[in-house]
Amino acid sequence: KGLILAFHINIQITIGLALWLFFFWLWRAKNNRAISFTSALTYFTVGIAVLALPMWYTTDIRFSGAAWRVSGVTIGLYWFFSCLQLRWHRGTLLAVLYGILFLISVQAVIAGQQLLMPYEAWVPLYGRRVYGTFFQPNVLASLIATGVTLTLGMLLLPGLASKHIRLERLRRCSMFVLLAGFSALLVCIQSRAGWLGGVAAVLLLFRFGRLNSPRTISAAAALTGGVLLGSSWLLLGHSLLPLTDHAHSNLARWSMLRDTLAMIGDKPWQGWGYGGFEYDFQHFRINQTPATLVTEIARHPHNEILLWIVEGGLVGFAGVMLVLAGMGTVIRKAIKQDRIALMAGHRMAGMPTALCFAVLPMAIHTLLEFPFYLSTLHFAIFLLLLAIVDRLSTKEAKQHILPGTTNTVLSSTLAALALGLSVLAGFTLKGEETITQVEKFGMEDIMPLKALPPLSRLLLEQRISFDEQVGSLMTYNRTRDEHLLEGYSHWAQTYLQQRIDKNVYASLIQVLRHQKDIETAERYRREAALFFPTDARFAPADKMNTLRNNMDR
Repeated sequence: KGLILAFHINIQITIGLALWLFFFWLWRAKNNRAISFTSALTYFTVGIAVLALPMWYTTDIRFSGAAWRVSGVTIGLYWFFSCLQLRWHRGTLLAVLYGILFLISVQAVIAGQQLLMPYEAWVPLYGRRVYGTFFQPNVLASLIATGVTLTLGMLLLPGLASKHIRLERLRRCSMFVLLAGFSALLVCIQSRAGWLGGVAAVLLLFRFGRLNSPRTISAAAALTGGVLLGSSWLLLGHSLLPLTDHAHSNLARWSMLRDTLAMIGDKPWQGWGYGGFEYDFQHFRINQTPATLVTEIARHPHNEILLWIVEGGLVGFAGVMLVLAGMGTVIRKAIKQDRIALMAGHRMAGMPTALCFAVLPMAIHTLLEFPFYLSTLHFAIFLLLLAIVDRLSTKEAKQHILPGTTNTVLSSTLAALALGLSVLAGFTLKGEETITQVEKFGMEDIMPLKALPPLSRLLLEQRISFDEQVGSLMTYNRTRDEHLLEGYSHWAQTYLQQRIDKNVYASLIQVLRHQKDIETAERYRREAALFFPTDARFAPADKMNTLRNNMDR
C-alpha cells in the first residue's frame, strides 16, 4: 500500500510540474523571451545523448524498461533547461528556497508523527523505521539532510538577512528551530545515507562560518543540540521504535558492489544491455564459481553510476563521465564566481557555493541507493538547485541567445512537449488508480483493467499483464479452462527473463507439473531454489517428503 501511495504522489507531482512547464513556455513564446544556454547544459545534453545510444541494440523484451529510464533522464534535462531560463533575483531565489524548506518541513512533521505516535500519524507507519510519505527511510533522510544544509546556509550567509530588524530576528529564530529539529530527526531516522549527507552541513559550516560571529556560534549550537537531542532520544530508549542493526545491510552492499564490478569486468565494452540488471545480476551470481549466496533480489546495484556502466559498457561510461563533467563545470564556476563576489562584497556572494553543498546529500545518496527513482520530489529539487547554481555562476555575456523566430518556435515546441507529458502522466495515474482498485479486491474481477484506455495499458503494460495473468489463474480454479494455463505458462516464462519473482516461479512450476512437463518444471525449481534458498516451495521432492513425514510424526 505504501509503495502504491508513493507512486501516486510521484505521478501527481509530475503532472503539476508538467502543467507549470506548459504555461511557462507558452508565456515565453508569446513574450518572445531570450533563451539561455550554458556550458554545463551542453555537457548534460551530449552526455544524455550518449547514454541513449545503447537503446539501439537493447533487446525487444527489455526495451520498455530501458526506455523508461532514458526517458526519465531526458525529462530531467528538460526540467533543468527550463529552470535555467528563470532570472534568479534575490526575491525569487528566497521564495523558492523557503518553499523547498516548507516542503521538507512537511515531511519532517509527518516523520515526527510516525516517530512519536506511529499508529496515529497522517501517514501510518508500516515497519519499524520512519519514512515520511516516501515509504523508504533513506529517501526521507537525504531530503532532511538537504534541509539541514540549506537551513544552515541561509543562516550563515549575511546577504540573505532581512533589512527589518524584527523580521530578521523572527527569521533567524525560525531557522535555528528548523536546524535543530532537522538535525534531531536526521539522527532518529537511523540512515547511514542521511548521516553521510549531513557531512555537507559540517563542510558548509567550515566554509562560511566565522569563529567570532554570533551567527556562526548560534548555528553550530543549534546543529550540535539537535544531534545530541536525537542521539539521547534513541540511546536512552525513549523512542517507540528500536535501534536499527546495519550489519546485514553492510555485508549485502559489499557483496553487491563486488559482484557488480565483476560483471563490468566480464563485459566491459558493450555491457549487459539496458533494462536487464535484475535478471543478469542474479543469474551472474548463481553461475559464479563458487556461487554467491542470494539473500535479496536486487533491481539496482545501489549506485547510479555503476548501473549505467554495467548495462551500457563503455558507451554508458562515456555518457556518465560527460554528465559528471557538466556537474564539475557547475561547481567550478560557482567557486570561482563566489571568490570574486566575496572579495567585491556582493550581497548574494556565497549563495552558489552554499547551494552546491545543499545538493550534496542527494548526490551522495545516488551512490548508495536510487532515490530519484523513488521520489520525483528529490529529482526536481536536485535539478532545480543545480540550475540555480549554474545560472547564478554564469555571466550574462557568456550566455548564448537565440534569434527571435527560433526562440518562439523552440518555446512553442517545449510547451507542447510539457502538455504531452502531462497527458501521459494523467493516463498513467488513471491506470494506477484502476490497478490499485483491482488489487485491493484480490484481483477477483479484472474487467476494469480491460476497460482502461489503450494509452494507459501501453504505459503500464507489464503490471497490467501481471495482474491479468494472476486473475487468469483464479479463473482457472473455477472454470478448469486449460487454455488459461497455457497462456500463463507462456507469459511467466517470458516474464522471468526480465524479473525474478518467487510467486511467479512457484505458480509456473505448478502449472508445468500439471501439464506433465516435468523436465522444464524441475529446471525452474532448481533455478528458483538458488534465488530463494529458504523458500520451502523450491526444495527438492525428497526433502519435502522428509519434512512432511516429520510433521506427521
